[in-house]
Amino acid sequence: MWVQELPNGKYKFNERYKDPVTGSYRYVSVTNIRNNRNVAKSMQRILDEKIQKKIASAPYNDDITLSELLDRWYEVYESTVRPSTARGQRTRIKHIKSELGHYKTSQLNATLLNQFLLSLTRQGQSYTNVSFRKQTLSMVLKFAKKYGYLKDDFTHLLSVEKVNLPAKNELKYLEAHELADALSQLEAMGYQEIANLCKIQALTGMRIGELLALDYRQHIDLDNRTIDIVATWDSTLQRLGPPKTGDARTININQDVAETIKRQIALTQRKVISHRRITSDNTLLFVSNRGTHKDYRQVNAALAKVKIDGKHITTHYFRHTFVTIMLENNVPIKQISQHVGHTDTAMVEKVYSHFSQKMADNLRSSIDQLQYAF
Repeated sequence: MWVQELPNGKYKFNERYKDPVTGSYRYVSVTNIRNNRNVAKSMQRILDEKIQKKIASAPYNDDITLSELLDRWYEVYESTVRPSTARGQRTRIKHIKSELGHYKTSQLNATLLNQFLLSLTRQGQSYTNVSFRKQTLSMVLKFAKKYGYLKDDFTHLLSVEKVNLPAKNELKYLEAHELADALSQLEAMGYQEIANLCKIQALTGMRIGELLALDYRQHIDLDNRTIDIVATWDSTLQRLGPPKTGDARTININQDVAETIKRQIALTQRKVISHRRITSDNTLLFVSNRGTHKDYRQVNAALAKVKIDGKHITTHYFRHTFVTIMLENNVPIKQISQHVGHTDTAMVEKVYSHFSQKMADNLRSSIDQLQYAF
């Protein structure tokens, strides 16, 4: 939505939408004597209702192919998500097009799409991969219904058979002794910088991209022991972006983290001196030998060499480890969520609330000590 100030002092609120029949863009507008946040929200609702009415009154355009529909959906989808998320969908779209792209939207039904999903399962594809295809198809069907390419939305009829399920791995965190062991192994293999990175991540809960984006002069205050998290580094796209939730935040760190950061700054400064490709004004906390942000894939390659029984360690283990430590110390879930950059507690409750060995021992100890007075 964009706003224009009119000569008469009023404000014109405009919104663009795509005509489902012609594929061309059209506009709706509404005027108001004021322009503030509350008015803008109200105007957006009115514009959305206008668009829905225009779409609902338009004849159905069910003569396009699924391939064309996927392209039209992706054009909108791409502008609403992060580039890395959109990139993952491109691969799924390409596969769906190769199998079903020639079908007209008028030919689409739940049976056809469920048979496609079942064929993937029979080919041995994992439950997770097939579920991702179903998710993509569901989003496309909802888009098609909304914009007049389908008369009915049969998303609720799609299903994936629960076979080829991945092996459960609920241990995506490290116990205290495992963390110490992992850091020792990294140091023994000569990966001191990566050991520093993993320790900082385990004691702050930062996302790896957030950690790699840190500039130690701009973002770290060692006197007050705080870190400003204002960006994330996308190693695939080689560019900085906003934090995953879009909001900057400031976190507190303890003395152990502060000392680790000091040691890392010293390592970085020595690297600046010894590598000609790194300019003297480079103050990234973790810098590559080329003077750019460090690539998380290099970190994971080193972590693949760390041997911890039953665990294939990646950088995300250390973020999980932080949350588990906080849970063990009875820190409220809401505070943990805010610290690690989640907009609500749902993700922490779903992903991170697993029992560590310490939790299990505490429960067992509490049960052993239970006494009732009769």
